[in-house]
Amino acid sequence: TGGERLLTQRLNEQEIRGVLVLGTLNREKLWQLIRDLRLPHVRIYNAPDETATPQITVDYRPVMDKLVRMFLARGCRRLAFFGSCIDHLTRTVDDYKFECFREALQRHQLEFNADFYLNSLHQQLEDGYDLLLPLLRRADRPDGIFLASDALAPAIYRAAYEAGLSVPDHFAVAGCDNLAIGRMLLPAVTSIDFRRYDQGRLAAQGLLGAIEGSMEGIRRIIPAQLIMRESLTIPGLSESGFPAVDK
Repeated sequence: TGGERLLTQRLNEQEIRGVLVLGTLNREKLWQLIRDLRLPHVRIYNAPDETATPQITVDYRPVMDKLVRMFLARGCRRLAFFGSCIDHLTRTVDDYKFECFREALQRHQLEFNADFYLNSLHQQLEDGYDLLLPLLRRADRPDGIFLASDALAPAIYRAAYEAGLSVPDHFAVAGCDNLAIGRMLLPAVTSIDFRRYDQGRLAAQGLLGAIEGSMEGIRRIIPAQLIMRESLTIPGLSESGFPAVDK
């Protein structure tokens, strides 16, 4: 692309002292150029990988376990996953979220129904709506749905309306990314926040430290946070975020 050509040109001209990469950089030649020039670099990505690339990533596992506990506290046991996993060859952030979701279900002895795996390519709302509506009209419909992104929430709310259902009265919803669209919907969407500000701050500190020579090879995994809202209400929820226990 034009942006990649410009980056390659500037890297070759050594006009840049460091590189902060947001998300993926699926061009091995660019990575190799960065390494050959020995440019300090840090990547911000929402799924950890096994490479030696300096990076700031997010751990979804503890918060996903907490989220499944919240579903269970509400009585939800038929949980669905709604995401955008591109194919079986490319591992995406949504694949990582689904992996964490499945592991949390297994830890709580919950079986996952393959019919409750909804894949909307590139997070297309119309595709998501078409997948959800027949599922919500089933007698054994999900009583809880996890969205790989809050951006998919309008498809669920529209499908629920068409099926004569409502959130959270007939099923609970939780999303991910803590997007403004989730906060603006009624009811507002419970969401996992991957802490953009903290990622950016740590990555900038690591990059500046590498440029100055005081730090190199920063690799940090920070825990995501659960933001509780009305789409997943729990009667008797304690301030700690877990169901209160009667004494």
